[in-house]
Amino acid sequence: MVQHCARDVLDALAFLHGESYVHADLKPRNILWSTDDECFKLIGLSFKDGHQDVKYIQTDGYRAPEAELQNNLAQAGVEAEGDCGCSTAVDMWSLGIILLEMYSGVKFKKTIQSPEWEENNLAVVDHIFASKTMVWPAILIYHLRDLIKSMLCKDPKDCVTAESECLCGMFRQA
Repeated sequence: MVQHCARDVLDALAFLHGESYVHADLKPRNILWSTDDECFKLIGLSFKDGHQDVKYIQTDGYRAPEAELQNNLAQAGVEAEGDCGCSTAVDMWSLGIILLEMYSGVKFKKTIQSPEWEENNLAVVDHIFASKTMVWPAILIYHLRDLIKSMLCKDPKDCVTAESECLCGMFRQA
């Protein structure tokens, strides 16, 4: 199910991002299952890439680090320097959190606010995957772990893109 969701949402994001749009509020409530098409579909907001200030978007718990930083600066009355535009990286971060929650069965809102997450979120992801019993072929689990880790980069420039993941075909069915 996690694999299917990843594939469908990545396809949708690749399309949106290819048209220069950012969903900007990716969360479980904005991913629906279609019984007619037997696929996951996105609903909700979207903005032109770079045209929406990220501090005004994204739901708590799924908010990318750059949006969180801008929120904190705005609350302190400090104007952020540099590019404040909403980029596709915010969608990839949110999807990484959603997939991690789906895999683990745990909500991560409090974990994301913890010092351990702030210090090394990728080690937290590794720990989650290491602590689960492998009931599926391990190779798919490690691909999922690596995909999630590539989405949870603290620097948006280092984040994987939906298009690159769709082209890679890591979760494509034969």
